[in-house]
Amino acid sequence: MEFPAFLFGDEQSVVDAADAAGIAWADIYRRTQTFAPAALRTIAPGELVIVHDGTLDPFTPRWRLFGAAFAVTAGALALDAVDRDAFYAASLATPWGALAASIRHRPPNTVEVVTARARAVFAAWPGLAGLRFVGAAKRMPSVIQFPEPEPVSIGLDALVNQLFSGPLTIWGPQLGTARLRLEHALDAMSAASPDEARHRLAARMLTLARDNRRTRGTRAEDPERIAATLASLSIDELGALVPGVTPDLLSVLYTLVDDAHATG
Repeated sequence: MEFPAFLFGDEQSVVDAADAAGIAWADIYRRTQTFAPAALRTIAPGELVIVHDGTLDPFTPRWRLFGAAFAVTAGALALDAVDRDAFYAASLATPWGALAASIRHRPPNTVEVVTARARAVFAAWPGLAGLRFVGAAKRMPSVIQFPEPEPVSIGLDALVNQLFSGPLTIWGPQLGTARLRLEHALDAMSAASPDEARHRLAARMLTLARDNRRTRGTRAEDPERIAATLASLSIDELGALVPGVTPDLLSVLYTLVDDAHATG
């Protein structure tokens, strides 16, 4: 399996190279209507992949997946608007592109969009499953050692559990592997009625409101206000929330807090 060569390096070098790489991909796409990144490098089974930026050890050369997400975004912005969705979709056909698209879940996060990302990861599963990943950051240790010890790695199933935590929490069963639970979640959210979606989203949003520092103890914790807000959304607006991507739900809760401040 091959990843873009620039993804291997220290954090700053990967960040610095991402825009240029994405713009080069866009140029190829503009001329050929194909997603064909050059300068690829083999990534062997068992190699370590840093998923997110902002790690405690930004200096050790490693594979850094977030660079692919930055590059695809830069490439899409370099294209005319009419080509952007197709460019994003084409990037999902690569194993690294499929996984990178799921790091932050760029909105709109409709059922169709999140399902496409998940199924792209499923299609790339055999190759990706042989890698090791450093996923969500842990709490900073009280004593930092340099050089850093080898990061604690997780497998692909555990990483998918992190990247798709919203759909899995709201729509997935409690037991089973993340992959099987996500398969069920995709089917469940696709078949859900608007009323069922509002009910499940309201329960999740109440939990988030109680756990989040910005919303805890505010009107965003009021179940009736949450329900009323969801009821006021158009079908399209609701559809962009159905998968339950956490930043999307928090954005609605933050609006409740900001509205209270504006009228307070």
